[in-house]
This record gives sequence, structure tokens and C-alpha cells, in this order.
Amino acid sequence: MQCRHFTIHLSPQQLAEDEGRLNMFLSQVEVHSVKTSLVAPKGERWSVLVFFEQRASAAPQPPQQPEEALSAVPSLLAPELSAEEQRIYELLRAWRGERAKADGVPPYVIAHNAALLQIAQHHMSLAAAEDFAPLKRFGAQRAARYGADILQLLLLRPAAGEEPLFDDDYAR
Repeated sequence: MQCRHFTIHLSPQQLAEDEGRLNMFLSQVEVHSVKTSLVAPKGERWSVLVFFEQRASAAPQPPQQPEEALSAVPSLLAPELSAEEQRIYELLRAWRGERAKADGVPPYVIAHNAALLQIAQHHMSLAAAEDFAPLKRFGAQRAARYGADILQLLLLRPAAGEEPLFDDDYAR
């Protein structure tokens, strides 16, 4: 078994490139386990250790430009989403970014991408803040803190080109 270390910087400028490099590597090896740790005084980066074996059929590939690497690697999180689920997922990511900025915290503190994907996939069955608690990587505290805001977003945001279902004066 072999081990390789990756650093994932959380700054927007470096995050996509670091994730692309890690995803490209993961697509070429047989992963046994992964260990992660938030590093630095304010958590500016993740340290990732990947324990792996070389795949028998993995032939060395020529290095790619970062843009090519990112487009060649399928997302590890993104399952097949319907157009509506994809729209909701993007709305949730935008909301999370705004909320994180307002609270002065990184977006993953609000919710992980995996939790946002689950919310997008199960949005029709979410009717109360408590319904978010069983979602993996969301939990009761986040449900209590952010559930009502997310429900408001899900209920009042129209699809692109549609009129709102409710006028804001009456929806409150």
C-alpha cells in the first residue's frame, strides 16, 4: 500500500485546482482509505492523506492543463439530478454562500455539498425544519439553525422565467 499527501486550499482561487488534482489522482488509483484534517490556525486548508494501490490497468497519462483536468473528472458528489433538482441545488449553494459571508464562516460550516444535494433530491418531502435533521451531514443543530431559511427558499423561489407563486406581502 502507498500513501500520498494532498493540500486543499480553501481560497476560491486555489480550491478548484486543488480539488481537480485530487480528483484526477483518485480516478487513477484504487483507494483503500482517506484521512483528512483541517490545518492552520483559521482552517485555511485541508490536509488529505490517500492510502492506495496502483490499478493494474492504470497506464501513466500525460499531464493535463488544470482546466482539462477539471472537465475530464466526473464529480464525486454529483449524482444524476433532474433539471428541477439541479436548479434547487444551485439556489441552495448561492444561499449558502450568502449566509456564510454574512456569518463570517466558510460555506461548509453552513452545510456540506452532500447535504445540499440531499435537500435538492428530497425537497418535495421537506415540510418543517425538523425534516432536515435526519439528512446525513446536516443534523439537528443545522436543522434548527437553517431549516426555516431553506424552507422559505424552497417555497418562494420560482423557476427561471416563472412568476412567483406568492406575493411577498402575503407569504409572511
